Amino acid sequence: DQNAKFWNWTYSTLARNDCPAIVAKVLHETGAERINYVGWSRGTNQAFIAMQDPALKAYFERHINIATMIAPVTYSKHTSSLSLQSLAAARAFDLLHRVWPYGFLSTDAD
Repeated sequence: DQNAKFWNWTYSTLARNDCPAIVAKVLHETGAERINYVGWSRGTNQAFIAMQDPALKAYFERHINIATMIAPVTYSKHTSSLSLQSLAAARAFDLLHRVWPYGFLSTDAD
């Protein structure tokens, strides 16, 4: 079944293949040596996995200035980052959801 083959992937596969390919494409198209990465939802998960892969970590350190993760598909309960701990304690993401319940990047017009 062609559909079964298409959907036979893991987040690790996406991290190893798609994430570096996307970064390489942006670097190529812009001519930049370093870029800022913005991940949304699954893109955050892919980046978190890719940046922990020893084979890819140096590549991302060389080419990414900063990685901003929006709506991550992960928990940050055990983070050592004081800023992430503060955001989690303040439930900042709950506030964003209350202000923009359908997502602030929605293309639907009211």
